[in-house]
Amino acid sequence: MHQYALGGLLCSQSHDVPLPFLQPELSCVHAELAVGELHMLLGGRTSKRGPRKEFEMQRLCTPPEWAAERSREAPRERDRGPPVSDILDFVKTVLQFNKLQRVDIGGTKGKVLSASVRKVHEEFEKAVGDFRQVPYDIFDVKETDFIRDFHAFRLTIRDLDRRLGSVLASAFQDQDTLHGRAKLLDAFEGLLERPVLQAELVRKQQVLIGQYQRDVEELEASFVANVERVEGCEPDAPLFYNLPPVAGALSWARSLRMRLQDPMPKIVACNELLPRGEVPSSFKELEALHSRTLQTLDSFETRRYSDWKGEVAEAAKRLHLRLLRRHDRTGLLKVNFDPALVRLLREVRFFLIFGLEVPEEALTIYSMVDIYRRWTSQLDHIVELYNSVLTDLLPVEEPLLEDRIVKMDNALAPGLTELKWSREAEVPDFIAVAMKVVSDVSAIVDIMKGNLRKISGILSQWCKESMLERKRGAKPVSVEEFEQNHKARVGVRLMNMTDGGKEIHRYVKDSSESLKISKSAQTWKAYVDFVNNVVIEGFVSAIAVSLQYLCEILDPLIITRHEMLPLFDVKIELQGEEIVFDPPFEDEDLPGRTTLRSTIDGWLKDFFAMATVMVRLDSNMGDYLNEIKEHFQMQCLLSMVSELIDNTETKCLEYRENFMTHSFLWTDS
Repeated sequence: MHQYALGGLLCSQSHDVPLPFLQPELSCVHAELAVGELHMLLGGRTSKRGPRKEFEMQRLCTPPEWAAERSREAPRERDRGPPVSDILDFVKTVLQFNKLQRVDIGGTKGKVLSASVRKVHEEFEKAVGDFRQVPYDIFDVKETDFIRDFHAFRLTIRDLDRRLGSVLASAFQDQDTLHGRAKLLDAFEGLLERPVLQAELVRKQQVLIGQYQRDVEELEASFVANVERVEGCEPDAPLFYNLPPVAGALSWARSLRMRLQDPMPKIVACNELLPRGEVPSSFKELEALHSRTLQTLDSFETRRYSDWKGEVAEAAKRLHLRLLRRHDRTGLLKVNFDPALVRLLREVRFFLIFGLEVPEEALTIYSMVDIYRRWTSQLDHIVELYNSVLTDLLPVEEPLLEDRIVKMDNALAPGLTELKWSREAEVPDFIAVAMKVVSDVSAIVDIMKGNLRKISGILSQWCKESMLERKRGAKPVSVEEFEQNHKARVGVRLMNMTDGGKEIHRYVKDSSESLKISKSAQTWKAYVDFVNNVVIEGFVSAIAVSLQYLCEILDPLIITRHEMLPLFDVKIELQGEEIVFDPPFEDEDLPGRTTLRSTIDGWLKDFFAMATVMVRLDSNMGDYLNEIKEHFQMQCLLSMVSELIDNTETKCLEYRENFMTHSFLWTDS
């Protein structure tokens, strides 16, 4: 709408509709437009008293159809200077106070202070509503009530201004951070132009500048204290661990820059709201400090970036390295993708995120980043399989795979001697061939190792429990009762071990089939002998568990320590003129009679029967009984059992001698 059009509208409609443009619910755009038109209205009136040229320009801008109307209303308009100025002040006040609807104060007192702001806004809305209800034409110069009503409105606004100033002061004091205080002043944007709040801003601006200056000084000191650690990528440097060195340094510098720059525009904006000459003198010192620190950060970023650009060409030469390299001492392989290339690719990635210019050579290398990542991943897998084959194989297993290991070395030879990262066309074919050959050999090794682990697992199961069992705290029983339970346990145990022996044979056969080797080959026979010895040691361990348990229940020291009850009920009886044990330790007159020694000998036979449940691996006939009996550990344990039985028999005979001193009681009668 043309500026004179709105001026004419205000004048022509003021008699009929009071303050049609001053409704608080009008949009801010319309209200600001009204303020602008009122400014133009006052400015137009003044300019007519000015130079003729300006008057002619304004006359030419006036629509012809309104020329007569404006000439009729001009005298009355000239008498309306004060009311129009008051209306302008009223509209600006409405615009400013309407912004209180969006004010939300944080901090420990934020809830109370925000409630105070809402209360001020409610009272302002009421004051505006009361003023809108005046029954007269506010442009009528003869109406004296306007001055009285507008004066009352201004008194109310003055009180609200003071209360807002108090809220601003309390909220500023409650906020202890520069960011919080700057955000608070943003919340009161527009209202800070009011005289009372402006006076409060003058006092707080000095505090704000001082706080910001201290913050800049701390930032500068932090930069000086940490720059060497950042340059050297030391462990305690304030860098993100996931960033490469240069990108990390630039990220650190940019975080300092952001902390440095963010508050400055707000400080400057607040200075512009202050009356002329009220800007604190310390602001110039702050500006100088701010500029110096910013220049230091710029210099650091420029230097680090320039240094990195100088390293790009050197890193690019690493693409001419071979794909793989072998460790001289161990013979193991390693992927030869130089760490300098890794750093380059990582730096470029983050430079692109930061929006920095990247040299063309670095961009060319980075364009292959996904391909390099795929290649290195595949080569890492190949190298891992190859090294696993070399390190996991036992000396007896290596001859079985000698031809395959040679085949692996031949397949990997180009990567160790010829192929380089820059030869993009040849690398994929090399990786495909090497992956197939190495994977095949690794799969065979996995089968062999898996079968050997399963065999060891079966043997370990045999060693978990003793074949002889006596429950803890069991009472003494007769030999016949104990033997009955023991025989049942032995039958189940031997049956399970027989099944385990058959599985061991299947695992050995599976390894033979995976190797595709003749059973008559010397390398295979040597491997079978190795597994055969593993099985023998498994049987020795299983039998040793039972023998050791037997020693424990016969050893008087262990019996005393654990307060174990006797194993058997043994009676001592008088038969004729002899004192005998029932059952006896041994009976030479009746070899088939159950005695303590024959019972224990039966247990020992049961123990060694475990070595007969499996057919030998090396000959597919016979069993392992002879090897087990001749084993040194078995001989030692059998000797210990025999000694404990002899000691037990001696103690029993000594006990019987206590009664023999009274033999005259039954021999002389």
